[in-house]
Amino acid sequence: VVEWEAPKEFSTSSWIGIVPSEIEHGSTSKNDAHDVAYEYVRGKKSGSATFAAPDKAGSWDIRLN
Repeated sequence: VVEWEAPKEFSTSSWIGIVPSEIEHGSTSKNDAHDVAYEYVRGKKSGSATFAAPDKAGSWDIRLN
């Protein structure tokens, strides 16, 4: 379970997801192309998301897009 909070409300298309750590930060489209799990934020300012660990071993980030 991941608890998150953002400084402002996000659009309904915003999402939080698990992305390999080696993927460059700053590009929602790159994150989207490499995510292994995600949940939509649905315009909220804070909340929680529940994820299962990735099947592949490695370093992973949880990113808010």
